[in-house]
Amino acid sequence: MHNYTPTKSYRILLSERQGRGFNEFEVIEILQQVLTQLAQIHTQGLVHGGISIDTLVLDQNTLQAALANNIGAAPGYISPEQLQTGQVSTTGDIYALGVTILVLLTAQNPEVLRNYDGTWNWQEYCVCSDELATILEKAIALHPQYRIADAIQMLQALNSPIPSQLISPIYTYPVIPQQRLGEKFPQKLAPWKWGLISAGIVAVIGLAGVKLTSQTAKQNNSTTVANSEPKVTTTPTPANTAPTIRKNDLSGQNDENNRAEPEVSPEDFVRQYYSNINSGNYQAAWNMLPTDMQNNKSLHPDGYVSYIDWWNKVERIDIQRVYLESKSNYDTVVKVDANYVMKSRNNSFHRLRYLFAKDSINNKWILNKVKLADNTNNNSESVAGKSSVEFIREHYALLNQHQYKLAWNCLTPEFQRASGGPSQYINWWNSVSRIEVGQVSLVRETDTSTIVNAELSYVMKRGNIVKDTKPNIVLIKAGSWAGWKIIDKN
Repeated sequence: MHNYTPTKSYRILLSERQGRGFNEFEVIEILQQVLTQLAQIHTQGLVHGGISIDTLVLDQNTLQAALANNIGAAPGYISPEQLQTGQVSTTGDIYALGVTILVLLTAQNPEVLRNYDGTWNWQEYCVCSDELATILEKAIALHPQYRIADAIQMLQALNSPIPSQLISPIYTYPVIPQQRLGEKFPQKLAPWKWGLISAGIVAVIGLAGVKLTSQTAKQNNSTTVANSEPKVTTTPTPANTAPTIRKNDLSGQNDENNRAEPEVSPEDFVRQYYSNINSGNYQAAWNMLPTDMQNNKSLHPDGYVSYIDWWNKVERIDIQRVYLESKSNYDTVVKVDANYVMKSRNNSFHRLRYLFAKDSINNKWILNKVKLADNTNNNSESVAGKSSVEFIREHYALLNQHQYKLAWNCLTPEFQRASGGPSQYINWWNSVSRIEVGQVSLVRETDTSTIVNAELSYVMKRGNIVKDTKPNIVLIKAGSWAGWKIIDKN
Protein backbone atom coordinates (compact mmCIF):
# COMPACT_ATOMS: atom_id res chain seq x y z
CA MET A 1 0.00 0.00 0.00
CA HIS A 2 1.28 3.47 -0.88
CA ASN A 3 0.73 6.59 1.14
CA TYR A 4 -1.36 9.16 -0.69
CA THR A 5 0.69 12.13 -1.84
CA PRO A 6 -1.28 15.34 -2.51
CA THR A 7 -0.46 16.85 -5.90
CA LYS A 8 -1.75 19.60 -8.15
CA SER A 9 -1.41 19.48 -11.93
CA TYR A 10 0.39 22.26 -13.74
CA ARG A 11 -2.74 22.82 -15.84
CA ILE A 12 -4.44 23.98 -12.65
CA LEU A 13 -1.38 25.95 -11.54
CA LEU A 14 -1.22 27.70 -14.92
CA SER A 15 -4.94 28.54 -14.89
CA GLU A 16 -4.49 30.14 -11.48
CA ARG A 17 -2.09 32.63 -13.06
CA GLN A 18 -4.93 34.05 -15.19
CA GLY A 19 -3.12 34.18 -18.52
CA ARG A 20 0.39 34.80 -17.22
CA GLY A 21 2.93 32.10 -17.98
CA PHE A 22 5.83 30.83 -15.90
CA ASN A 23 9.12 32.68 -16.26
CA GLU A 24 12.43 31.24 -17.41
CA PHE A 25 13.79 30.73 -13.90
CA GLU A 26 10.71 28.73 -12.92
CA VAL A 27 10.66 26.43 -15.95
CA ILE A 28 14.38 25.65 -15.65
CA GLU A 29 13.78 24.62 -12.05
CA ILE A 30 10.82 22.47 -13.16
CA LEU A 31 12.94 20.88 -15.90
CA GLN A 32 15.77 20.03 -13.52
CA GLN A 33 13.42 18.34 -11.07
CA VAL A 34 11.37 16.42 -13.66
CA LEU A 35 14.35 15.41 -15.80
CA THR A 36 16.00 13.86 -12.76
CA GLN A 37 12.98 11.61 -12.39
CA LEU A 38 12.65 10.96 -16.12
CA ALA A 39 16.36 10.14 -16.45
CA GLN A 40 15.98 7.31 -13.96
CA ILE A 41 13.08 5.95 -16.01
CA HIS A 42 15.05 6.16 -19.25
CA THR A 43 18.11 4.43 -17.78
CA GLN A 44 15.92 1.38 -17.15
CA GLY A 45 15.00 1.17 -20.83
CA LEU A 46 11.52 2.51 -20.03
CA VAL A 47 9.56 5.56 -21.11
CA HIS A 48 6.68 7.52 -19.63
CA GLY A 49 4.67 7.82 -22.85
CA GLY A 50 2.10 10.37 -21.67
CA ILE A 51 3.83 13.57 -20.55
CA SER A 52 1.61 16.66 -20.73
CA ILE A 53 0.49 19.60 -18.66
CA ASP A 54 -1.94 17.20 -16.95
CA THR A 55 0.66 14.61 -15.90
CA LEU A 56 3.20 17.23 -14.79
CA VAL A 57 2.28 17.87 -11.16
CA LEU A 58 3.50 19.73 -8.10
CA ASP A 59 4.12 17.47 -5.11
CA GLN A 60 2.57 19.54 -2.33
CA ASN A 61 4.64 17.81 0.33
CA THR A 62 8.05 18.50 -1.21
CA LEU A 63 6.95 21.49 -3.37
CA GLN A 64 8.79 19.98 -6.32
CA ALA A 65 7.65 19.12 -9.82
CA ALA A 66 7.12 15.46 -10.66
CA LEU A 67 5.55 13.21 -13.28
CA ALA A 68 2.27 11.58 -12.32
CA ASN A 69 0.76 8.36 -13.64
CA ASN A 70 0.33 8.06 -17.37
CA ILE A 71 -3.37 8.76 -17.98
CA GLY A 72 -3.04 8.38 -21.75
CA ALA A 73 -1.24 10.31 -24.45
CA ALA A 74 -2.63 13.83 -24.99
CA PRO A 75 -2.96 14.68 -28.72
CA GLY A 76 -1.31 18.12 -28.57
CA TYR A 77 1.82 16.74 -26.91
CA ILE A 78 2.51 13.59 -28.95
CA SER A 79 5.55 13.50 -31.22
CA PRO A 80 4.86 13.12 -34.96
CA GLU A 81 6.58 9.72 -35.17
CA GLN A 82 4.57 8.42 -32.20
CA LEU A 83 1.37 9.44 -33.98
CA GLN A 84 2.59 7.74 -37.14
CA THR A 85 3.79 4.44 -35.68
CA GLY A 86 2.05 4.27 -32.29
CA GLN A 87 5.38 3.43 -30.62
CA VAL A 88 6.77 5.25 -27.59
CA SER A 89 10.41 6.31 -27.26
CA THR A 90 12.73 8.40 -25.13
CA THR A 91 12.80 11.11 -27.81
CA GLY A 92 9.00 11.10 -27.76
CA ASP A 93 9.12 11.79 -24.02
CA ILE A 94 11.52 14.69 -24.62
CA TYR A 95 9.22 16.09 -27.32
CA ALA A 96 6.18 15.93 -25.01
CA LEU A 97 8.13 17.52 -22.16
CA GLY A 98 9.35 20.28 -24.49
CA VAL A 99 5.78 21.05 -25.58
CA THR A 100 4.69 21.08 -21.94
CA ILE A 101 7.38 23.65 -21.09
CA LEU A 102 6.33 25.83 -24.05
CA VAL A 103 2.77 25.81 -22.71
CA LEU A 104 4.02 26.88 -19.26
CA LEU A 105 6.22 29.66 -20.70
CA THR A 106 3.61 31.09 -23.05
CA ALA A 107 0.32 30.28 -21.30
CA GLN A 108 -0.91 29.14 -24.74
CA ASN A 109 -2.28 25.77 -25.87
CA PRO A 110 -0.10 23.69 -28.22
CA GLU A 111 -2.58 24.28 -31.07
CA VAL A 112 -1.91 28.02 -30.88
CA LEU A 113 1.87 27.58 -30.94
CA ARG A 114 2.13 24.93 -33.66
CA ASN A 115 2.28 26.05 -37.30
CA TYR A 116 0.32 24.29 -40.04
CA ASP A 117 3.50 22.49 -41.21
CA GLY A 118 4.28 20.99 -37.79
CA THR A 119 6.93 23.58 -36.82
CA TRP A 120 6.51 25.88 -33.83
CA ASN A 121 6.04 29.61 -33.32
CA TRP A 122 6.30 30.19 -29.58
CA GLN A 123 8.97 32.81 -28.86
CA GLU A 124 6.73 35.77 -29.65
CA TYR A 125 4.58 34.82 -26.64
CA CYS A 126 7.32 34.95 -23.99
CA VAL A 127 10.76 36.25 -23.05
CA CYS A 128 13.39 33.54 -23.16
CA SER A 129 17.20 33.49 -23.28
CA ASP A 130 18.93 32.19 -26.40
CA GLU A 131 20.44 29.33 -24.39
CA LEU A 132 17.11 27.96 -23.15
CA ALA A 133 15.46 28.58 -26.54
CA THR A 134 18.15 26.45 -28.24
CA ILE A 135 17.52 23.56 -25.85
CA LEU A 136 13.74 23.75 -26.26
CA GLU A 137 13.99 23.92 -30.05
CA LYS A 138 16.07 20.73 -29.98
CA ALA A 139 13.52 19.10 -27.69
CA ILE A 140 10.62 19.78 -30.08
CA ALA A 141 12.48 19.18 -33.36
CA LEU A 142 10.20 17.64 -36.00
CA HIS A 143 12.67 14.87 -36.83
CA PRO A 144 13.61 12.54 -33.94
CA GLN A 145 17.20 12.25 -35.21
CA TYR A 146 17.65 16.00 -34.61
CA ARG A 147 16.02 15.87 -31.19
CA ILE A 148 17.61 15.56 -27.75
CA ALA A 149 17.89 11.81 -27.25
CA ASP A 150 16.86 11.35 -23.62
CA ALA A 151 16.54 12.95 -20.20
CA ILE A 152 20.22 12.56 -19.27
CA GLN A 153 21.31 14.46 -22.38
CA MET A 154 18.81 17.24 -21.62
CA LEU A 155 20.02 17.46 -18.02
CA GLN A 156 23.56 17.87 -19.32
CA ALA A 157 22.43 20.62 -21.68
CA LEU A 158 20.85 22.45 -18.73
CA ASN A 159 24.20 22.21 -16.90
CA SER A 160 22.58 20.11 -14.19
CA PRO A 161 24.63 17.51 -12.35
CA ILE A 162 23.73 13.91 -13.15
CA PRO A 163 22.37 12.55 -9.85
CA SER A 164 24.55 9.88 -8.26
CA GLN A 165 21.55 7.57 -7.94
CA LEU A 166 21.63 7.15 -11.73
CA ILE A 167 24.93 5.33 -11.28
CA SER A 168 23.72 3.20 -8.35
CA PRO A 169 19.94 3.39 -8.73
CA ILE A 170 17.88 3.82 -5.56
CA TYR A 171 14.37 4.57 -6.71
CA THR A 172 11.81 6.40 -4.57
CA TYR A 173 8.49 8.23 -5.12
CA PRO A 174 6.57 8.55 -7.42
CA VAL A 175 5.42 5.29 -8.99
CA ILE A 176 4.64 5.47 -12.70
CA PRO A 177 3.36 2.60 -14.86
CA GLN A 178 6.06 3.02 -17.53
CA GLN A 179 6.21 1.33 -20.89
CA ARG A 180 9.05 -0.43 -22.63
CA LEU A 181 10.59 1.19 -25.66
CA GLY A 182 8.68 0.36 -28.81
CA GLU A 183 5.41 -0.51 -27.05
CA LYS A 184 2.17 0.92 -28.32
CA PHE A 185 1.01 3.93 -26.34
CA PRO A 186 -2.32 3.82 -24.48
CA GLN A 187 -5.25 5.31 -26.30
CA LYS A 188 -7.12 8.08 -24.56
CA LEU A 189 -9.35 8.66 -27.59
CA ALA A 190 -11.41 6.26 -29.66
CA PRO A 191 -9.33 4.43 -32.31
CA TRP A 192 -11.05 6.18 -35.19
CA LYS A 193 -10.16 9.57 -33.68
CA TRP A 194 -6.51 8.57 -33.37
CA GLY A 195 -6.65 7.53 -37.00
CA LEU A 196 -7.87 10.95 -38.05
CA ILE A 197 -5.21 12.73 -35.99
CA SER A 198 -2.46 10.46 -37.28
CA ALA A 199 -3.61 10.82 -40.88
CA GLY A 200 -3.62 14.60 -40.54
CA ILE A 201 -0.08 14.70 -39.18
CA VAL A 202 1.18 12.30 -41.84
CA ALA A 203 -0.48 14.40 -44.54
CA VAL A 204 1.19 17.57 -43.27
CA ILE A 205 4.58 15.89 -43.11
CA GLY A 206 4.08 14.43 -46.58
CA LEU A 207 3.34 17.88 -47.97
CA ALA A 208 6.54 19.14 -46.39
CA GLY A 209 8.48 16.35 -48.11
CA VAL A 210 9.49 14.76 -44.85
CA LYS A 211 9.96 11.06 -44.31
CA LEU A 212 9.92 10.37 -40.60
CA THR A 213 11.95 7.58 -39.12
CA SER A 214 11.02 5.86 -35.90
CA GLN A 215 13.35 6.14 -32.93
CA THR A 216 14.71 2.72 -31.94
CA ALA A 217 17.47 3.63 -29.46
CA LYS A 218 17.92 1.31 -26.53
CA GLN A 219 15.86 -1.48 -28.13
CA ASN A 220 18.43 -4.24 -27.78
CA ASN A 221 16.20 -5.89 -25.13
CA SER A 222 19.30 -6.62 -23.06
CA THR A 223 18.29 -4.36 -20.19
CA THR A 224 16.90 -6.16 -17.16
CA VAL A 225 14.24 -4.12 -15.39
CA ALA A 226 13.66 -4.57 -11.67
CA ASN A 227 10.25 -6.01 -10.84
CA SER A 228 9.89 -3.72 -7.86
CA GLU A 229 8.12 -0.42 -8.40
CA PRO A 230 10.66 2.30 -9.29
CA LYS A 231 11.32 5.18 -6.94
CA VAL A 232 12.79 8.55 -7.85
CA THR A 233 14.66 11.06 -5.75
CA THR A 234 14.69 14.57 -7.19
CA THR A 235 17.56 17.00 -6.78
CA PRO A 236 16.32 20.33 -5.37
CA THR A 237 17.58 23.61 -6.80
CA PRO A 238 18.44 26.38 -4.28
CA ALA A 239 15.46 28.71 -4.23
CA ASN A 240 17.44 31.93 -4.69
CA THR A 241 19.99 30.71 -7.23
CA ALA A 242 19.10 30.99 -10.91
CA PRO A 243 20.07 27.81 -12.78
CA THR A 244 22.74 28.36 -15.42
CA ILE A 245 22.80 26.99 -18.93
CA ARG A 246 25.82 26.03 -20.98
CA LYS A 247 25.67 27.35 -24.52
CA ASN A 248 27.63 24.58 -26.19
CA ASP A 249 26.40 21.39 -24.54
CA LEU A 250 24.75 20.20 -27.74
CA SER A 251 27.17 21.78 -30.18
CA GLY A 252 28.89 18.51 -30.97
CA GLN A 253 25.69 16.80 -32.06
CA ASN A 254 23.78 17.19 -35.30
CA ASP A 255 26.11 19.87 -36.64
CA GLU A 256 23.93 20.35 -39.67
CA ASN A 257 20.92 21.11 -37.51
CA ASN A 258 22.95 23.48 -35.31
CA ARG A 259 23.88 25.80 -38.14
CA ALA A 260 22.21 29.16 -37.78
CA GLU A 261 19.65 29.90 -40.44
CA PRO A 262 20.77 32.70 -42.74
CA GLU A 263 19.13 35.99 -41.88
CA VAL A 264 16.34 36.91 -44.29
CA SER A 265 16.64 40.53 -45.39
CA PRO A 266 13.51 42.72 -45.20
CA GLU A 267 13.58 43.10 -49.00
CA ASP A 268 13.63 39.31 -49.52
CA PHE A 269 10.85 38.95 -46.94
CA VAL A 270 8.63 41.26 -49.00
CA ARG A 271 9.49 39.45 -52.24
CA GLN A 272 8.63 36.11 -50.65
CA TYR A 273 5.34 37.49 -49.36
CA TYR A 274 4.21 38.50 -52.85
CA SER A 275 5.55 35.28 -54.32
CA ASN A 276 3.28 33.36 -51.93
CA ILE A 277 0.32 35.50 -52.99
CA ASN A 278 1.00 35.06 -56.70
CA SER A 279 1.34 31.28 -56.29
CA GLY A 280 -1.92 31.06 -54.34
CA ASN A 281 -0.17 30.04 -51.12
CA TYR A 282 -2.35 32.33 -49.01
CA GLN A 283 -1.82 30.44 -45.74
CA ALA A 284 1.95 30.97 -45.92
CA ALA A 285 1.45 34.66 -46.75
CA TRP A 286 -1.02 35.05 -43.87
CA ASN A 287 1.48 33.50 -41.45
CA MET A 288 4.03 36.17 -42.45
CA LEU A 289 1.77 38.98 -41.17
CA PRO A 290 2.11 40.28 -37.61
CA THR A 291 -0.60 39.22 -35.19
CA ASP A 292 -2.02 42.72 -34.79
CA MET A 293 -2.62 42.92 -38.55
CA GLN A 294 -4.25 39.49 -38.60
CA ASN A 295 -6.53 40.56 -35.74
CA ASN A 296 -7.33 44.00 -37.20
CA LYS A 297 -11.11 43.87 -37.73
CA SER A 298 -11.08 46.85 -40.07
CA LEU A 299 -8.75 44.93 -42.40
CA HIS A 300 -9.94 41.38 -41.83
CA PRO A 301 -13.42 41.33 -40.22
CA ASP A 302 -13.53 37.54 -40.41
CA GLY A 303 -9.81 36.92 -40.01
CA TYR A 304 -8.24 34.60 -42.54
CA VAL A 305 -11.53 34.16 -44.41
CA SER A 306 -11.62 37.89 -45.21
CA TYR A 307 -7.96 37.79 -46.19
CA ILE A 308 -8.37 35.08 -48.83
CA ASP A 309 -11.64 36.64 -50.03
CA TRP A 310 -9.67 39.77 -50.87
CA TRP A 311 -6.79 38.03 -52.61
CA ASN A 312 -9.16 35.83 -54.60
CA LYS A 313 -10.23 39.05 -56.35
CA VAL A 314 -6.64 39.64 -57.52
CA GLU A 315 -5.35 37.95 -60.68
CA ARG A 316 -1.71 38.74 -59.91
CA ILE A 317 0.60 41.37 -58.46
CA ASP A 318 3.29 42.76 -60.75
CA ILE A 319 6.16 43.94 -58.57
CA GLN A 320 7.95 46.81 -60.27
CA ARG A 321 10.45 47.68 -57.56
CA VAL A 322 11.43 46.66 -54.01
CA TYR A 323 13.98 48.92 -52.35
CA LEU A 324 15.20 50.20 -48.97
CA GLU A 325 13.89 53.59 -47.97
CA SER A 326 15.72 53.70 -44.63
CA LYS A 327 17.54 51.41 -42.25
CA SER A 328 18.86 51.65 -38.68
CA ASN A 329 19.99 49.22 -36.02
CA TYR A 330 16.42 49.05 -34.75
CA ASP A 331 14.12 49.22 -37.75
CA THR A 332 13.95 49.21 -41.53
CA VAL A 333 11.51 50.62 -44.06
CA VAL A 334 11.11 48.81 -47.39
CA LYS A 335 9.22 50.56 -50.16
CA VAL A 336 7.34 48.55 -52.79
CA ASP A 337 5.95 49.71 -56.13
CA ALA A 338 3.30 47.20 -57.22
CA ASN A 339 0.62 46.94 -59.84
CA TYR A 340 -2.46 44.97 -58.80
CA VAL A 341 -4.09 43.20 -61.74
CA MET A 342 -7.64 42.45 -60.64
CA LYS A 343 -9.82 39.64 -61.99
CA SER A 344 -12.33 42.33 -62.91
CA ARG A 345 -9.60 43.57 -65.31
CA ASN A 346 -9.20 46.82 -63.40
CA ASN A 347 -5.55 47.56 -62.62
CA SER A 348 -4.37 49.73 -59.75
CA PHE A 349 -0.90 50.96 -58.85
CA HIS A 350 0.16 51.16 -55.20
CA ARG A 351 3.27 52.32 -53.40
CA LEU A 352 3.54 50.66 -49.99
CA ARG A 353 5.89 50.91 -47.04
CA TYR A 354 6.70 47.75 -45.09
CA LEU A 355 7.95 48.62 -41.61
CA PHE A 356 10.26 46.10 -39.94
CA ALA A 357 11.54 46.05 -36.37
CA LYS A 358 14.65 44.27 -35.16
CA ASP A 359 13.92 41.39 -32.81
CA SER A 360 17.04 41.72 -30.69
CA ILE A 361 16.34 38.50 -28.78
CA ASN A 362 16.32 36.30 -31.89
CA ASN A 363 18.46 38.67 -33.99
CA LYS A 364 16.10 38.79 -36.94
CA TRP A 365 13.83 41.25 -38.71
CA ILE A 366 10.10 40.98 -38.10
CA LEU A 367 7.33 42.71 -40.02
CA ASN A 368 5.69 45.28 -37.79
CA LYS A 369 3.28 47.32 -39.95
CA VAL A 370 2.33 48.05 -43.55
CA LYS A 371 1.19 51.48 -44.66
CA LEU A 372 0.47 53.32 -47.87
CA ALA A 373 3.09 55.65 -49.28
CA ASP A 374 0.36 57.49 -51.24
CA ASN A 375 -3.27 58.40 -50.71
CA THR A 376 -4.75 55.39 -52.50
CA ASN A 377 -7.06 53.19 -50.44
CA ASN A 378 -6.41 49.47 -50.34
CA ASN A 379 -6.12 46.56 -47.95
CA SER A 380 -3.21 48.00 -45.95
CA GLU A 381 -2.70 49.47 -42.53
CA SER A 382 -1.46 52.95 -41.82
CA VAL A 383 0.65 53.80 -38.82
CA ALA A 384 0.45 57.00 -36.86
CA GLY A 385 3.60 57.87 -34.97
CA LYS A 386 3.15 58.03 -31.22
CA SER A 387 4.41 60.88 -29.10
CA SER A 388 7.16 60.03 -26.62
CA VAL A 389 4.73 60.56 -23.71
CA GLU A 390 2.19 58.17 -25.28
CA PHE A 391 4.98 55.66 -25.88
CA ILE A 392 6.00 55.65 -22.20
CA ARG A 393 2.43 55.22 -21.00
CA GLU A 394 1.91 52.31 -23.40
CA HIS A 395 5.24 50.76 -22.37
CA TYR A 396 4.23 50.55 -18.72
CA ALA A 397 0.73 49.41 -19.68
CA LEU A 398 2.38 46.45 -21.44
CA LEU A 399 4.31 45.63 -18.27
CA ASN A 400 1.13 45.80 -16.18
CA GLN A 401 -0.43 43.33 -18.64
CA HIS A 402 2.64 41.04 -18.30
CA GLN A 403 3.44 41.50 -21.99
CA TYR A 404 7.16 41.24 -21.24
CA LYS A 405 8.29 40.29 -24.75
CA LEU A 406 6.70 43.40 -26.26
CA ALA A 407 8.02 45.61 -23.46
CA TRP A 408 11.51 44.11 -23.84
CA ASN A 409 11.52 45.05 -27.52
CA CYS A 410 10.92 48.69 -26.51
CA LEU A 411 14.49 48.80 -25.17
CA THR A 412 17.65 49.43 -27.16
CA PRO A 413 20.25 46.60 -27.13
CA GLU A 414 22.41 48.76 -24.88
CA PHE A 415 19.64 49.16 -22.31
CA GLN A 416 18.75 45.47 -22.61
CA ARG A 417 22.32 44.58 -21.63
CA ALA A 418 22.17 47.07 -18.76
CA SER A 419 18.96 45.33 -17.62
CA GLY A 420 20.86 42.05 -17.20
CA GLY A 421 19.29 40.10 -20.07
CA PRO A 422 15.77 38.70 -20.53
CA SER A 423 15.85 36.29 -17.59
CA GLN A 424 16.78 38.94 -15.03
CA TYR A 425 14.33 41.35 -16.67
CA ILE A 426 11.30 39.07 -16.32
CA ASN A 427 12.36 37.94 -12.84
CA TRP A 428 12.25 41.54 -11.70
CA TRP A 429 8.88 42.33 -13.25
CA ASN A 430 7.41 39.10 -11.93
CA SER A 431 8.18 40.40 -8.44
CA VAL A 432 5.99 43.46 -9.13
CA SER A 433 2.25 43.22 -8.57
CA ARG A 434 1.46 46.39 -10.51
CA ILE A 435 2.96 49.69 -11.64
CA GLU A 436 1.27 52.93 -10.60
CA VAL A 437 1.90 55.55 -13.28
CA GLY A 438 1.45 59.17 -12.20
CA GLN A 439 2.20 62.28 -14.23
CA VAL A 440 4.15 61.75 -17.45
CA SER A 441 5.59 64.89 -19.03
CA LEU A 442 8.03 65.94 -21.72
CA VAL A 443 11.31 67.39 -20.42
CA ARG A 444 13.30 67.97 -23.61
CA GLU A 445 13.05 66.86 -27.24
CA THR A 446 15.38 67.04 -30.25
CA ASP A 447 15.15 65.63 -33.75
CA THR A 448 16.69 62.32 -32.68
CA SER A 449 16.07 61.94 -28.93
CA THR A 450 13.84 63.01 -26.08
CA ILE A 451 13.64 62.90 -22.28
CA VAL A 452 10.36 62.08 -20.56
CA ASN A 453 9.76 62.42 -16.82
CA ALA A 454 7.50 59.69 -15.42
CA GLU A 455 6.29 59.39 -11.83
CA LEU A 456 6.38 55.64 -11.20
CA SER A 457 5.73 53.51 -8.12
CA TYR A 458 6.01 49.73 -7.96
CA VAL A 459 3.59 47.79 -5.74
CA MET A 460 5.62 44.68 -4.94
CA LYS A 461 4.12 41.25 -4.38
CA ARG A 462 5.62 41.30 -0.87
CA GLY A 463 3.25 44.18 -0.11
CA ASN A 464 5.70 47.10 0.01
CA ILE A 465 5.70 50.03 -2.42
CA VAL A 466 8.92 51.15 -4.11
CA LYS A 467 9.14 54.63 -5.66
CA ASP A 468 11.22 54.87 -8.85
CA THR A 469 14.19 57.12 -8.05
CA LYS A 470 15.15 57.48 -11.73
CA PRO A 471 12.15 59.26 -13.23
CA ASN A 472 13.88 60.64 -16.34
CA ILE A 473 13.60 58.23 -19.27
CA VAL A 474 15.82 58.86 -22.30
CA LEU A 475 14.37 57.82 -25.66
CA ILE A 476 15.82 57.76 -29.14
CA LYS A 477 14.03 57.75 -32.46
CA ALA A 478 13.96 54.19 -33.83
CA GLY A 479 14.31 54.94 -37.53
CA SER A 480 12.34 57.22 -39.82
CA TRP A 481 8.79 56.23 -38.94
CA ALA A 482 8.53 57.83 -35.49
CA GLY A 483 9.06 54.76 -33.35
CA TRP A 484 10.87 55.06 -30.01
CA LYS A 485 13.32 53.00 -27.97
CA ILE A 486 14.35 53.44 -24.33
CA ILE A 487 18.12 53.88 -24.09
CA ASP A 488 18.60 55.06 -20.47
CA LYS A 489 16.98 56.05 -17.17
CA ASN A 490 18.39 58.56 -14.69
